[in-house]
Amino acid sequence: MLRRWQKPGDQTDMPKAYFGDNVSNGSAFPLDVNVFKGDFIKLRTAQLSYNLPQSVLGKAKISSARFYVSGNNLLILTKYPGPDPEVSSNGTGSTNQGVDRNSVGNARTITLGVNIGF
Repeated sequence: MLRRWQKPGDQTDMPKAYFGDNVSNGSAFPLDVNVFKGDFIKLRTAQLSYNLPQSVLGKAKISSARFYVSGNNLLILTKYPGPDPEVSSNGTGSTNQGVDRNSVGNARTITLGVNIGF
């Protein structure tokens, strides 16, 4: 915001800030200064699990045991400067303008677990 347009003759790529004006800030009509290439590669979901062998389980009187770790939104490779190219505060429809102002990226979650059968 320190580079924003303030007075005639200013040379900048940031428009003048107006309180409550949805045209000059790009909310009503997109401004080219707010348009970025949104190409990305994302690792959305991954899971790794291990089943203990029956030779180990028989001694403990357990029929099955599985350890696992899973994750969502683990990695994103992009040059997009916002939080996530998939996020839009205007919804996710194909006709909606992609605006990520005041929005957060998709959450990264990691889950650890154990399944035991008797």
